[in-house]
Amino acid sequence: LGTDRLHTAVCDVANPADVARIREKLARVGFFPDVVVLNAAIEHEDLPTYRYEVTHETFETNVLGALVWVGCFLDPFLRRGSGQFIAISSLVAFRPDPASISYSASKAALTMAFRGFRLRYRTSGVRFKTVYFGPVATSIKARFVSGATGKRPLFVISAKRAAGAIRLAIRSHRN
Repeated sequence: LGTDRLHTAVCDVANPADVARIREKLARVGFFPDVVVLNAAIEHEDLPTYRYEVTHETFETNVLGALVWVGCFLDPFLRRGSGQFIAISSLVAFRPDPASISYSASKAALTMAFRGFRLRYRTSGVRFKTVYFGPVATSIKARFVSGATGKRPLFVISAKRAAGAIRLAIRSHRN
């Protein structure tokens, strides 16, 4: 984006110690975010044979991985009276995917957590926003790249449009 105001970090969100390491690294360089975008997710097709281990791993990343970041920055945001958390959820939070019980359930849980945060902190100056996507056409989800199967599934958007939606959410004054 061509600005020194953008900092990115890579870590294992399912590992709270790794998240704390990133928070400490940001503090060492004197950077405190205005916006935290929570976009990490995993999805496994866990049917037709359901396995609890898949659900556990999915929730650890998709729900708890996002909430550990909220835990890192909520108190400082509240003290400052401003800040934004933006959770990237999915349309499957409302309409389950028949190929994955755990992914749909994890996105529904993340959605409800953020609705609860919005209600609890609505007058604090800290915003909790949720962006809902259908599939995003990237190499991670090759089956959704246009032409991969000969037909384009419903609600598929490009990575560029997804990034634009996140940028719009950041700039929006709505909660």
